[in-house]
Amino acid sequence: GILKGSTASTWLTVAVAGDKMHVTEKNSGVTCSFDCGTMTWQGPFNLRPDQSVFHCVTGTIRGRLMVAGLVGDAENVKEVKLWEVKGGLGLGLGLGFEEIGAVPKEMVVKLVMGEGDCCCCWGVAGSIEVNWIGDYVYFQNRMEPEEMVVCEVVNGRCEWGSVRNVTVNDVS
Repeated sequence: GILKGSTASTWLTVAVAGDKMHVTEKNSGVTCSFDCGTMTWQGPFNLRPDQSVFHCVTGTIRGRLMVAGLVGDAENVKEVKLWEVKGGLGLGLGLGFEEIGAVPKEMVVKLVMGEGDCCCCWGVAGSIEVNWIGDYVYFQNRMEPEEMVVCEVVNGRCEWGSVRNVTVNDVS
């Protein structure tokens, strides 16, 4: 898949927010939710924030459902953004998205250009992974694993930086 979440397949991503599990198809943003309390499925819901997002994954920060999406197309990634899903999935409330932030342009270039001239079957961004841990979102190009773009969500806004991936050495 183009964006890969920490709990994901090549075409699905799974996020748990509160007592619900959300399963999202990455290309379309179509999501179904499983309510662990009632043991029922709800949906489908469209979690693609807008039509310019061609690939997205879901995750959670402090129990809130979030979406990370690639803007543009597989051959020309223009932006990588984060949104918080507003409204209640399955509660009959209006579904909306609040943009939390966008990866700075110079960091987007590092993420999508990490593969150099290599052309894989998913396009330039084919190896970007997204991991959601606590208040942080980590973006990494699997082909260039030495550095990760990191976002700390503080008071509903993003603080961006990059960190060295200490798990990578000269051998692996």
